[in-house]
Amino acid sequence: MEIDDVLTGKRVTRITEVLFEDGDVVGLHLTTASGEHVVLTDWTDWTLRVDRRADGRLPDYFWPPEDHSEKVLFEDGDGAEVTSARKDLDETGDLIGLRFALDGFGPVAVRADADGFSWRREDRPPA
Repeated sequence: MEIDDVLTGKRVTRITEVLFEDGDVVGLHLTTASGEHVVLTDWTDWTLRVDRRADGRLPDYFWPPEDHSEKVLFEDGDGAEVTSARKDLDETGDLIGLRFALDGFGPVAVRADADGFSWRREDRPPA
């Protein structure tokens, strides 16, 4: 699955942080105008996991469910277009990061590594 195919050109209506009970951010959940859901998180091998889902539920690996919540970062009923997306690979070719730009929200960098999952807004959109 190419990340460009998953996000570029899609209209995102909502972005939420997935929070563990202690407040740590453990993922991002994007909802598209077409009703598709994309969940980004770190995986056990320190790679970035990208899950496409038809429903809005968090995947089962956010366990136990009652210890996880979502905090809305962005919401737009019409949706905002993902204008670019670029994957970041490690030296072995594994996906460890994603950079994407969303109209009305700005450029975002998502990363998975030995320290876990992280995301931040960037100063400029991905090339």
